[in-house]
Amino acid sequence: MVSSAEPPTTGATKSTTSGALRHDRWRSFGIATAVVVVYALLVLTTHGALLTDGVTLGGDARTSYWQDVVFATESLRAGEAPLWNPFERGGYPFSADPQPAIWSPLSWLVYLLGLASGGHGHWLQEIRQLAAPVLAACGVHLFLRRRGLSHPAAGLAGTILVAGAFAQRTITMATYWPWAYLGFILAAIDATALRPSWANGRWLALTLLLLVTSGFPPSIFYALLIAVPYALLRLSGAAGRKPAEGTTQATTKARAQALLAMTGAAVVASLGALVVIVPLLEQTALSWRAERGLDYILSNPASFADLWTLVDPLIRGKELFIGLLGLAMAALALLEIGDRRRRAEVLFWLAITLFGTLLAAAQETPLLALCATYLPGFDLFRIASRYMILTHTGLALLAAYGLDLALRSAARRPSPTAALTLRRRRVLTALAIACLFVQVMDLRRIEVRGRFAAVQETAAGEALAAEIGDARAYNEWTLGPRGGAVFSVRDWRGRSKDPMSFARYQEVEREVSRRPDLLRHFAVEHLLVGGRREVAGRPRLRRPAAIRGTTLEGPYHLRFRAPGPEVYWSGEIVETAAGEGLRELRTRAVGTAVIVDEGELAEAERDLLRRSAEPAPAAVVGDVVDRRRNRLTVTIDAPAAGIVTLAEVWHPGWRAEVDGVPASVHRTNHLLRGVVVGPGAHRIELSYRPRSLPWVTGLYGLAWLLIVVDPRLLRRRRLTGSPPRAGNT
Repeated sequence: MVSSAEPPTTGATKSTTSGALRHDRWRSFGIATAVVVVYALLVLTTHGALLTDGVTLGGDARTSYWQDVVFATESLRAGEAPLWNPFERGGYPFSADPQPAIWSPLSWLVYLLGLASGGHGHWLQEIRQLAAPVLAACGVHLFLRRRGLSHPAAGLAGTILVAGAFAQRTITMATYWPWAYLGFILAAIDATALRPSWANGRWLALTLLLLVTSGFPPSIFYALLIAVPYALLRLSGAAGRKPAEGTTQATTKARAQALLAMTGAAVVASLGALVVIVPLLEQTALSWRAERGLDYILSNPASFADLWTLVDPLIRGKELFIGLLGLAMAALALLEIGDRRRRAEVLFWLAITLFGTLLAAAQETPLLALCATYLPGFDLFRIASRYMILTHTGLALLAAYGLDLALRSAARRPSPTAALTLRRRRVLTALAIACLFVQVMDLRRIEVRGRFAAVQETAAGEALAAEIGDARAYNEWTLGPRGGAVFSVRDWRGRSKDPMSFARYQEVEREVSRRPDLLRHFAVEHLLVGGRREVAGRPRLRRPAAIRGTTLEGPYHLRFRAPGPEVYWSGEIVETAAGEGLRELRTRAVGTAVIVDEGELAEAERDLLRRSAEPAPAAVVGDVVDRRRNRLTVTIDAPAAGIVTLAEVWHPGWRAEVDGVPASVHRTNHLLRGVVVGPGAHRIELSYRPRSLPWVTGLYGLAWLLIVVDPRLLRRRRLTGSPPRAGNT
């Protein structure tokens, strides 16, 4: 029953309050939509040639990332998971490569658009490339608004992140993919520190999970270099509200709750991140990246001279131009150090700016070398100049604080009347809009070479791919960069300089430049040795006309008259020291002996081979009866016990069954797959099923479940379903 002391207007008051809340929510939604639209329009105008000149993004977006989208989209269209890519480097674990970011929701959106459109045009990758700076600007805008800065000030930072020199220079790269979520992470940290709860912790977990699955591990690490110290800053209270007197115990409790919520969010995100981390660690151990040293870390540094690009966008170097207005506002922000409320924040972003600059100038300061030697993480990534993204972001945030200081100072001047106060606000709004317009026009002076490229013609490539069919090719630009993935041609090359490619594959590549006929051992039949060169690097096959055993099939197209077999059985087994198989392979006729590392075979397999007939019968060629992305089925009639070798690159994730019985897949002929069989006709089925895939995928799904399901709703349902207590009626 309602108490008689309750005011009769309670229902009306609740209705009014509810209406006000709905109005505020719609107003916030409208503002958020407007912010997204404005940044999207700014990105489109900054790269307007995509709409007006009929070009596509150049650089890595054209020569590498688009091909990843093509492969994933076509795999899904064929009803297969994009786990193993057989169209490059003789095959490689696509799902273990963090670059394609196949676990990112943004990638899923691009794949769905490709499936819905029925094609895989360059526009799919352009959506992804252009979405990253839009999200980055929106996230930082949200973060700065939560910190109490005005919309114009937040807009200045967003403008720099969208159209500054560093953003324009990296629009064709993956550098900005993780950066899209940095601002949202910082805003979630603020929310969790201000109101510690799992509701806010879920948002932090979501943003962290989006970060770690976004591809391009270097930028993930760079983002954490900002997010982790900022979280510690907020937990210390240096960038938060000053607690009232007598609330020390309450403040300590709140910080402990915030630490618990942030830790829980990090744990949930880490569970989901294992779907990327575990395969990456497995692949790194097999790749030539594991062999890189300190020189690799310090390669391609920036210099202090590149700071001159802040003043003039036409100066060549590692461009950092953020606009003259942005630079002036960043300098003005240093005055905030005298304000106790914002001192810690400004000093933090100043420290990030200086830290990024010192790391990038790796040959002029010892900081990166020291960090790479003594701190984990810094020793994993090359190209020191990429640390300039910290400088770029720090300057953008400082510029926002500077403009906000200028607008606040102008608004604080006393006005004798309300009319003058309103007029001053209008003048300041117009001035802020004018400043942002000047900023945008100033950033339009930036010129970035190689940002755009002509759209790739596919008709000639499709015709050549049809001629090649299911045979293996060695493509040097004739099909375009990574043409194997685009046209579903089994290419031995592809993105061969990827640091995550197999170390043994790189050894073969170096040897091929001296002895191209070595490719016959890997069933290469077609040599595509010319055409339009779109990537840096010297060709491996420098004198194609001098390659022995080839015939000219057409322009830039040679063909081996006697390529090696796709599948063959041999009873002649040669054991060598680990890694020495390539040297032995050079001395053998194609498709005869099988070379294995010492200790590769189990004792039972060795006993079976020792009982084989001597001398061993001649090698026998088998047949490929079914070839898919993640599955391969062959048949062979073995005259005796021996090893069946397949001209496909080995990986520990491959599983085999011989006549339905599980069998081990061994590394043969330096980097190919082999299976031990007994005498007789056999059907060998190989499937790519990494042992870690089921459980890391399960943890990834669990992380999403913990993020999406609100435990408060479950608690409310339990309370709603419980019987009423006595006295509640």
